[in-house]
Amino acid sequence: MNITAAYRDWLMNPVNNDHRVLLIEADHVTGTVCLATAPYMSETGQPYDDWLPEIPVLDESLYGHVGVGSFSAVNHCNPDEWQDYQFIGQECRWYYGDLRWNRGQFQPVATAIINDVRRDEYTFEFDLVDRGFMLEKPVPLASANINDKSVEIPLTLGHVFNAPAKLIDYAHQIYQIHSGSLDIVIVRDNGVPISFTAMNNEGKFKLKNRPVGTVSCDVRQADNTLMAITRYLAELAGMGTVQQYGLSAWQRIASLGIQITGSTTYAALLDELAESVGCWWRLNAPGQIELVSDQQPVQDIVLTEDDLIDLNPDSTERPFNKIKLHHTPNLTVLDGTVIEGAVEAGVISQSLRQRLINSHRTITRTTHARTGVFNSTLERNSLITDDDQAARLMTLLSQRHGQLHRGYSGSMRAIAYGLRVGDRVNIDYPGVQGTALLTRITRGYDGDLTEVSILV
Repeated sequence: MNITAAYRDWLMNPVNNDHRVLLIEADHVTGTVCLATAPYMSETGQPYDDWLPEIPVLDESLYGHVGVGSFSAVNHCNPDEWQDYQFIGQECRWYYGDLRWNRGQFQPVATAIINDVRRDEYTFEFDLVDRGFMLEKPVPLASANINDKSVEIPLTLGHVFNAPAKLIDYAHQIYQIHSGSLDIVIVRDNGVPISFTAMNNEGKFKLKNRPVGTVSCDVRQADNTLMAITRYLAELAGMGTVQQYGLSAWQRIASLGIQITGSTTYAALLDELAESVGCWWRLNAPGQIELVSDQQPVQDIVLTEDDLIDLNPDSTERPFNKIKLHHTPNLTVLDGTVIEGAVEAGVISQSLRQRLINSHRTITRTTHARTGVFNSTLERNSLITDDDQAARLMTLLSQRHGQLHRGYSGSMRAIAYGLRVGDRVNIDYPGVQGTALLTRITRGYDGDLTEVSILV
């Protein structure tokens, strides 16, 4: 969450502990139920009933979604009315602040979806899932009727090299590469460029002659960056806007290309896209997709033994001696013998031949890490389609994986000072010094300790 200096100061000051309150707004079809960990009245006269018998916990991991879990509410006033409310599938929002504040001063900390509600007399148990569940479903693909059979049409996004195309009209030799508009730059038959008529608004092209072998093409879309492709997927999934946090200039402009086929989930695609430029994705407090990089500036905070309690080592990430980065995917790999004649005739250059017969371009770097007998190679795939940007990614991977990292877990006072996973902070703790990446935070919103995990 992006918080102000004043809010952070409020979090850090234990004098405010008796005034801290968590607000929960649980929507149902006809309205909203307003609850709190202590009695609260907004400036507009909206009461928040203190019907929460236990303090809810929020678990946030760099390698997963925000885990909200569940919460209980005890309604002694109108339980039968709640029984009739249609909560399931509606939104639930959490806010954290001070009993002395106006409602607008509270900070959003989580947005979830109500998955189930169970009643036991006056007690209602709300099971929640974060909005990330919307990303665990397959990306929908359009279909075409070919010979009385329904055939899926891929989604082709960004800059894609040598992508396979679907023959959707045999009589007229019409192929489709995408269920939307894009620019078809080159069409190949067994690697050899051939004449075609582009139907770019429909993601199609028409051949003048029937091909002798495998048909593939290069495509271009203006929206070829991580943010642009993620926005497209977020809109398709009904996830709203996309935010970015800490992405460097090259990570924001890196050219990517991907073709989506089969039952691929949004979450799996986001993993692949984010990893392609060396970053992560997460859901922020309003439930929006947020792209996060550890290239963001270090927070202006030094955590010491006054802040951290029982910080103990729990994991080790050993460095790698060598890193192989596979980038610029070739989506239609051809057998070298098939194109040898075209190479000998000079129709296909030697450099293009290498691209056509290999699934990726590959660059390798030795890290010179001191690993003793633990010699190892890290291999990563990237959707990057530009050599210079691939070199930048290699530099980032070498910096990140060319040295030893240790993980630590412990507790932190003051609700982790409003920090989020993916943030970098300075640590000055006995036996642990340096810059640390926050990888997990588990908050109980009662003004007490927060569980944290870091990587140094």
